Amino acid sequence: MGLRASCLSLLIVLCGTADSATAQELVAADLQSGLLRLKVDRGLENVRHFVLKDPPRLVLDLYGIRGTSAVLPPATRQGSVAGMRVGRHTGKLRFELDFERTLRPYRLR
Repeated sequence: MGLRASCLSLLIVLCGTADSATAQELVAADLQSGLLRLKVDRGLENVRHFVLKDPPRLVLDLYGIRGTSAVLPPATRQGSVAGMRVGRHTGKLRFELDFERTLRPYRLR
């Protein structure tokens, strides 16, 4: 297997309903085989994502999330994902995914 096949291409799927009139909550989170799925109970205000190089990681900010009832995925190695942290900040919930190598192209849907 070549290096290309062993590197992770990350797909992030955000699901929610169209109603954004009240505070949103993260209700489900799952990380398996390079696919991070996050489900919110209402529409998101905004999503910001960016890559940091040293160490290689992806930062995903979900604005408008006021809380979480989701059981978060364990912060253990899964494929090329070396670890994951989740933190609450004023007005947003932040996910940071650490990678063993430079992050390959990813999609946010």
